Formats: sequence, structure tokens, C-alpha cells
Amino acid sequence: MNLILTGKILREDDKKSFGSPCHAGAVIADGKIFSSENWRYGVYAHDLKSGKRLWTTGRENGVYTFLDSGPAYADGKLYQKVRTGVRILDPASGKCLVQHKNGLKRPTMETYSLPLVAGGKVFFGSARGLFAYDAKTLAPVWNFTPKKEMVTSVPYAWYPMAAVHASPAYADGKVIFGGGDGILYVLDGATGKVLFSKELGATVYSSSAVSGNAVITSAADGTIYAFTGSK
Repeated sequence: MNLILTGKILREDDKKSFGSPCHAGAVIADGKIFSSENWRYGVYAHDLKSGKRLWTTGRENGVYTFLDSGPAYADGKLYQKVRTGVRILDPASGKCLVQHKNGLKRPTMETYSLPLVAGGKVFFGSARGLFAYDAKTLAPVWNFTPKKEMVTSVPYAWYPMAAVHASPAYADGKVIFGGGDGILYVLDGATGKVLFSKELGATVYSSSAVSGNAVITSAADGTIYAFTGSK
């Protein structure tokens, strides 16, 4: 309440910034604040009470790229997509526990879409569609490629990509997200099969919200949509 009333800074990073922006929201878990920095030093962990920086992952031989998303926390682990694929970090130390490398010469992960851990899988959007991996082993399960995006919005891409900028939502075994192609998708979380799609006419950059049997999403033209189902 004091912060709302006075605007006084209660705590801040005890070290100087490296000068790169953070585009993703912070995650609070295990008495820590986890955030990320674009371009340079990946994931940071700060003590929630003091603001003291506990660890940072560092650049790590090109693991990070020019457009990194933040981590997601689930089951005592941090999940993060990076230039070379996806990996699991130890929240206590930042040590990489498991990593899957996509093996592609060109990066696939250049969107801000945060990972989603649900149904025993980790899902995330990328410049080349939506990917699903096993949440324990990071073995690839499936990937879905939408149509090419309506406006080229992936940095350093000179042609439209099949981009998914929105972080996916999950409900009743289904993955829900909007694509750069202006289409709202509902996929079977187990197989990646399209269960429902609807053209919205404008790129979707924000995550969908699920409440009861309703899905609410917005598009870049400023329109908010609500869809309801029988269940």
C-alpha cells in the first residue's frame, strides 16, 4: 500500500544494469523474482525481500539471441526458450538441468511468447509456429505451423514468418492462442490437432483469457472478441 500511496522505490537491483531492455514480465516464486534481459545476460534471480541479485545465467556461448522471452515457473523448475531451443533451469542456482537443441541453422524462437507448462508439456510460440515438448525430458512432442504473419514483425526477418507472438493459454486439455496470421486457434494439447480456428482479420499479439466456457482475446485492430462453447 505504501508503494501505491507514495511511489517510493522499496527495493532495486543492487548491481548496475547491463543496458539492455526487459520485455517479459517478472515471475515470483521460491522467495525470488525471476526476470530476463534482452540480448545479453538472459535470466536474473533476485531476492524478493532485499532485491539482491542472486545469480544470472550469462550469455553462455550464444545461447541467447536478440529477442529472448522470460522464464516460466512450474513444479520447482524454470522453463525458458532460447535461441538454440528450450531448457530447464534450477531456480536456486540458474544451472541448466535439461536442454533440447533444435538443430536448425536459423533460430526459431524470436518472439516474446512466454512458455506455458501444463498437461505434462511445455508449450511456447515462436517465429516458426507453436512447439510442444515433454515437460520432464524436453523431448519434442509436436509443432504447429500457422499461416504466414500478416505483417512482418519478427526482428531481423526480411519476409513474413509463421509467427506466434502470443503466449498460449491452456484449458481442459486444449491450447489456445492467436497467430501472426490473424487467426485464433484451439489445438488438442496432446496431438497439436486443430479443433477450432477463427479468422480475426488482424495480428494477435496478446494472450487469450479463459473463464468458464468463454475465451476472450484481442487483435491488433483494437477489437476484443469473446467466444463461448458448450463446455
